This record gives sequence, structure tokens and C-alpha cells, in this order.
Amino acid sequence: MWTWNATHTGEFMGLAPTGKKVSATGSTTFRCKDGMIVGDWWQYDIMNVMRQLGLMDS
Repeated sequence: MWTWNATHTGEFMGLAPTGKKVSATGSTTFRCKDGMIVGDWWQYDIMNVMRQLGLMDS
């Protein structure tokens, strides 16, 4: 499990930069073969990020 924090400084889903601070929690699962990462799956709460930016109602 991880948390990232960011500032909206570039276009995101058609929304011009707002300068708003956002955060999200998620997890990453890696698939390994012969000691090398050969795949990954990322899950995080994108809807919460969209709410923080005002793209969705709370």
C-alpha cells in the first residue's frame, strides 16, 4: 500500500492546471519471472483524485 501527493500543474483529463494539491492511496502488484519484473498492476482511487480536482461531485 502506498500514498502519493501531487500538485495539479499540467492538463489532466481535459482539465487545465488548477494548482490544487491532491493525494491518493493505492497498491502495486508485480509479476516476476526469472528474477525480473515482467508485469505490473496498479490500483488507486482515481475517483477521489477527480473529486479533489472538482471533476466529480463529492
